[in-house]
Amino acid sequence: MNDEELQKIKEKRMRKIIMAQKRSDSTSSEGVIHLNRENFRDVVNGQKPVLVDFWAEWCMPCRMMTPVLDSMAKKHGGNVVFGKVNVDENPDIAAEFGVNAIPNFMVFLKGKVVGQALGAIGEQGLENLVKKVL
Repeated sequence: MNDEELQKIKEKRMRKIIMAQKRSDSTSSEGVIHLNRENFRDVVNGQKPVLVDFWAEWCMPCRMMTPVLDSMAKKHGGNVVFGKVNVDENPDIAAEFGVNAIPNFMVFLKGKVVGQALGAIGEQGLENLVKKVL
């Protein structure tokens, strides 16, 4: 391998590291569980209601709702579980629940969808969803 090829490999790896860090920074949420194929069923079938945010990294309205979801998790975390499903990483979960637009918020109670809202609905919109199950 020549120096130019090594440089390209280094740049590619650095871009991947930076993208992973950005993804981690923009989606890290205290009190919000990142849901995937491995944990989705266990979480939504639990005893507490679960508010799930179906989102994607590239979706600006989704990113705008992250601090709102964090705030709600701090406020209601004792009574409601808050989770996020990245639809790009978990298209099977999104398809199962007919998610074809994001952000899409669903409230689950013992595995069943009992409430839903579409779009960047703000804190009051999330409050309204949560109130339905409290």
